[in-house]
Amino acid sequence: MVVYVPVVLPVMIILLVKDVAMLGGGTYLIKNGMTPPAAKWYGKLGTILFYISVCSIVFLKAAFDYENYVLDFVLLAITAVAMIFALFKYGGIFFSMIKEHKAEQNNLCKNDPRH
Repeated sequence: MVVYVPVVLPVMIILLVKDVAMLGGGTYLIKNGMTPPAAKWYGKLGTILFYISVCSIVFLKAAFDYENYVLDFVLLAITAVAMIFALFKYGGIFFSMIKEHKAEQNNLCKNDPRH
C-alpha cells in the first residue's frame, strides 16, 4: 500500500464533505436563478496543495520506496487546513449571495403594485 490509510482517511473525508457542500451550494444557487461564483485563489490553493501532497507521497514511494508517515501527515494536514479554509470562504460567499438575493426579491415584491 502506498499510504497508510488512517493518515489519508481524514483528508479524504474533508475533501468529500467540502466537494459535496460546494456541489449542493452551487445547485441551490442555480435552481434559484443565481450564478455560482468563479473559483477564487483559496480554492485553487487547496487543489494545488492536494495534488502536490498526493503526488509527492506517491512519487517518494514509487521512485525511492520511501515512506515517512510524519511527512505524509504534515502534507495532508496542510492540505486539509487549506480545504477547510476554502470551504468557509466559499460558504461566506454563498450565504451573502443568498442574503442579497432575498433582499432583491423583497424589494421587487415591495415595488410590485400587484402585492
